[in-house]
Amino acid sequence: MITADDFERHTQGAYVVHIAGKGNMHTDPLGEDNRHWDATEYTTYVTNYPWYKSFQQQAAVYRDLDDHVRDEYLRIRAKLEAILEGRQRAKNAPTRERLVFTFDGDNYQEDSPFTKIIRLLILETRYPVYAFKDKPPSSTSKHFPSWITTANAPYTALVNLQGMEPKDYTRARCNAYVSYGYPKLAGILQPQKDAEILSDGSDVRRRLPPPASYGPEFDKPGLVMSSMSSELSMDFVEQFRITTTPEFGRYWLLYDRRS
Repeated sequence: MITADDFERHTQGAYVVHIAGKGNMHTDPLGEDNRHWDATEYTTYVTNYPWYKSFQQQAAVYRDLDDHVRDEYLRIRAKLEAILEGRQRAKNAPTRERLVFTFDGDNYQEDSPFTKIIRLLILETRYPVYAFKDKPPSSTSKHFPSWITTANAPYTALVNLQGMEPKDYTRARCNAYVSYGYPKLAGILQPQKDAEILSDGSDVRRRLPPPASYGPEFDKPGLVMSSMSSELSMDFVEQFRITTTPEFGRYWLLYDRRS
């Protein structure tokens, strides 16, 4: 385990790419129609939006994203290589910048296609991959076993941010940000657990409510925008520009920091 200062020293002068995506995706194609589904934590969602079927929609997207992990991983690598070559030419530099990858300390999950992309980066490239946590994982945490035992893909180092939210650090530090699945998942509203709905109707994880453009049928608690879209704030978009191509943009977006 290392500190943020250690990470800064190790990656000075490197081109840092953050990999993000959605974990714990629902994989049951029946979703809410599965009669064994436990809806007790989602009573507000079930009451207000019995017709929406968010989990069923997510499962369909999961299968599509998972089927394309390797192809999209290779395309992401090719896109980044092209960016680095362009930067080298623009600067008339003798060599390209080093490439470093980061992620927010997610556990490796079979139901999370973006963590499968991180696994491929660890196993198939020479590039360093760093994970970030606000504090060290507990002795019962699944974090280390998930990467070392389940994925058989130990990353370079875990960075202890000592109380800082990983996203607050990694988004400020990265030169580029890859959001795998964003084009497909951002439009699917996410069910709120009852425990996630605060007394004023807002979301405990700061996810945003559906905008007014969705219509009055979405003005009740129980559904929020995807955390993937909530985290990409206007401030973020002002700092970064989208740099991707239409033929595979439906699986991921790459944001390149404006110079």
